[in-house]
Amino acid sequence: MKIKLKKFNILHSTKFILLSLNPKTSKELSNNFYYYFYRGIKGLFVKEDSYKFAIYVKKKFVGSISFYLNKGEYELGYFILPQYHGKGIATKAIKEMTNYIFNKLNFKKIKAVTNSNNLSSIKTLRKNGFKIIKRNKKAKELIFERKRKWKQN
Repeated sequence: MKIKLKKFNILHSTKFILLSLNPKTSKELSNNFYYYFYRGIKGLFVKEDSYKFAIYVKKKFVGSISFYLNKGEYELGYFILPQYHGKGIATKAIKEMTNYIFNKLNFKKIKAVTNSNNLSSIKTLRKNGFKIIKRNKKAKELIFERKRKWKQN
């Protein structure tokens, strides 16, 4: 399955607002309606320190992936609509995004955080070369990191 990443825009923010109102998808999202509404409006007026992309398969919106500033550190985050789980979309999107982060943005490492119960996300991050660097038992989170591999001349 071929994916395409498109720069995030206000229409994609609107999709997340609608997803946050849907009981089937709202539990999959890390934030609520008000957060997505606020971020969508803010994005119209303020340039943020983030790199956001919508994920498309066959011209259909299936999720998003971003690299954003969180508590002074950049973090990778992604969301795939439930009906597209298990199709390798997140794995491909993370691969494309890590190439972008390392080769275009020139970062040396990438951090990702997931719930310790989210086995599919843990597996997807590991497939993409991420290693667990910290376990936050109180928050039930795993913190992953992937370092850039430098090419030898």
